[in-house]
Amino acid sequence: MNNPYFNSLEPIWENPKFVFVDEGRLKEVAKDFAGEDLKTPNWRAPVYPESDDELFIDFLGLVDSINFCFTDMITKEKHELEWKNMKCHGSFAMVACLKRALEEGIPILDYQWLKNATLDDLSYIFRATHLIPLLRERKEIFNEVGRVLEEKYGGHFYNLFEEANYRAFTSDRKGIVDRLIRDFPSFFDVSWHEKSQTFLQFHKRAQLYAIMYQGRALDSKGKLSLIEDADNLGPPADYDVPRALKKLGILEYEKSLEKKIKAQKIIKKDSLAEQEIRAQMTYAMVELIEEINKIREANNWQKPKVNILEVDFRVWWAGKEMGTDEPHHLTPTIAY
Repeated sequence: MNNPYFNSLEPIWENPKFVFVDEGRLKEVAKDFAGEDLKTPNWRAPVYPESDDELFIDFLGLVDSINFCFTDMITKEKHELEWKNMKCHGSFAMVACLKRALEEGIPILDYQWLKNATLDDLSYIFRATHLIPLLRERKEIFNEVGRVLEEKYGGHFYNLFEEANYRAFTSDRKGIVDRLIRDFPSFFDVSWHEKSQTFLQFHKRAQLYAIMYQGRALDSKGKLSLIEDADNLGPPADYDVPRALKKLGILEYEKSLEKKIKAQKIIKKDSLAEQEIRAQMTYAMVELIEEINKIREANNWQKPKVNILEVDFRVWWAGKEMGTDEPHHLTPTIAY
């Protein structure tokens, strides 16, 4: 994987104290996954726009600008919405709220509306059974997105993709992910590592935007241009995938951290434990991708190489299949 931000996480991998990767178990899971026909999500669920066009790119950009923190840190209730006879939870509920706003004629993809959006506007858009947390922070991001799109990209995310020539990363840092983290402060997702005196670079939402776009583009029958270097996109370091990796036996937590997570105690943003959860998750996912591809090649199986699109979805789905009895870690943050 030729990802310019991946190796910044090495200080965590070299000497973890709280989160560990079971290499043997990782190889066992990779062997199981390698024999499957892994699916790429196409993001055509009812909550996404149906058309494969510029509207979808702009909608997805807005979605991933606020794709973080769906659990209330006090009540522990997850954002929930009843919509069109569906019960939506978490990020699915958030996207449903935005789709509902579009259908109601609220111009949420207009940069002028975004840069002037108020807290009352967002309270109405995200009305739900259980409210979405960090509403004020989301309002500030809407305003930021409107301003940056106006100043740099003619009011649209799709112009950013065009200017990046549909590459996620470039040597001069003008790719899709590069531009998102450079031009939109809220997309910039790093964490200061005290021991190494370096920044760990995660950039979860910027990479997730490119990953989700590529999933739809692959299913668009050529209507949407493909990202040329999608194989270099790294795992979106969130909270659900570490939980799934732990349930699979790939991640192991130090006892005091595990106890804290099970008790739903706050894991402080930028604490070493929180950094290790994200960094070790990233390492495990990249190793899983590489191991699956090695197994397929060694056995001469007639299966294509995989990348983060398929493996992230497969691990996430494995976590859902095994149930939600084990909680994910709780960290109040706009990063993920």
